[in-house]
Amino acid sequence: MNDFLLWFVLIMIAGLIVASILYMKSKQIRMENYYLLLQKQMIEDHYQTLNDQVKLERKFQHDVKNYIQTLEALMSMSEENPIIHRQYEKDIAAFQKDYIIEDWTKNPVIDTVLHNKLSMCRELKIQVSLNVRPMKLEAYEKIPLLTVLYNLFDNAIEGCQSVVDLEKRYLKIQLKEDGKYFTMKFENSKAASHKTKSGEKTSKIDKRNHGMGLEIMRETAELCGGGMEIHEEENRYCTSVWLGKKK
Repeated sequence: MNDFLLWFVLIMIAGLIVASILYMKSKQIRMENYYLLLQKQMIEDHYQTLNDQVKLERKFQHDVKNYIQTLEALMSMSEENPIIHRQYEKDIAAFQKDYIIEDWTKNPVIDTVLHNKLSMCRELKIQVSLNVRPMKLEAYEKIPLLTVLYNLFDNAIEGCQSVVDLEKRYLKIQLKEDGKYFTMKFENSKAASHKTKSGEKTSKIDKRNHGMGLEIMRETAELCGGGMEIHEEENRYCTSVWLGKKK
């Protein structure tokens, strides 16, 4: 009887060890698949940006004569036509937003992500407030940083899209580096009925991968010696993630 109990205990322990190994392996595979998807998205984003720039450059070359002629006409006008001046200033500003990738962080990869996501926000009528300055990011792991940045944008845009009133769609972004941590803070509007709690529920089409968003961000931050905080109200969602430097 004692031998039976001993064998039973040993089998149970072995089963638990095998189950733990399988779980960790499954989790590792999920993470690897996620990073592959992220890299694919990064490549697609870079290609799309280049493609858009080529199209805009062709358009610019086609329209540049018209712009010059219009500028010459405006210069010859008196100030009796302020409406025309203002409208043309708006057209030039809109053109620059679509055509030029700003050096927000002085990091071309991060700036490309910001450019693409901000363009998406404009298309979705999301009012964006961006608080960021040039910073040195060489001391931080790039893949974890981009993983968090993509997820923050995707979650924020998803939340804003749940708001029916376009005037109430907003996104506030703060990126800062204090010598010890790189912190990303996103605050966005959302509908009262919109819930994304633990990352297990999502309204996104690709539920299998996007449902892991919050879990991925938290684990990524912790692996980089950082952390994540979430604050949710009825019509507002705020996520802060900070990453430590390379070890």
